[in-house]
Amino acid sequence: MNNKNNIAVITIEYILVAGFIVFEELIWNVLAQPIIDRLNHHAIFVKLRRMFLVMNRHLLLIVFALIFILTEILGVASGLIIVSGDLDFGILIYLLKVPLAAFTFWLFELTKQTLLTFNWLKAAYHHVMHWKAIIVSTSMYQSFKSTLFVAKNRIRKIKQYYL
Repeated sequence: MNNKNNIAVITIEYILVAGFIVFEELIWNVLAQPIIDRLNHHAIFVKLRRMFLVMNRHLLLIVFALIFILTEILGVASGLIIVSGDLDFGILIYLLKVPLAAFTFWLFELTKQTLLTFNWLKAAYHHVMHWKAIIVSTSMYQSFKSTLFVAKNRIRKIKQYYL
């Protein structure tokens, strides 16, 4: 492999790792996971949980797909709005996407066993998990994570000291 190809591969790896860590640490841990934790304790979600668990698998797939597609449309729209120069509105649209994405994750985790009875969805899910495992196993990811861990601990110590 020549030097230009090597630089391209490293650049792509860097973008994938950085994007994954930003998503995992900022979007998921800071925004989406707390929303999911709160959803699980509300009475309406107890009823929704029961409803989704007994729902016909085809109807469940349609509901899940519609919510997932809407979530992705909001993500693409926010990106396009940001690129067009309206940073504030783009961020607002993305922030509106987060609760919907959290609900989508909640629904998928709740009904994963039923949804993965569709072979094509099961194959797609395993493909995504395979790529996630590849990203997480890279030395670049491990380096980013350890640096982030150190930074988070420093921030916690500063917060404890001053607050």
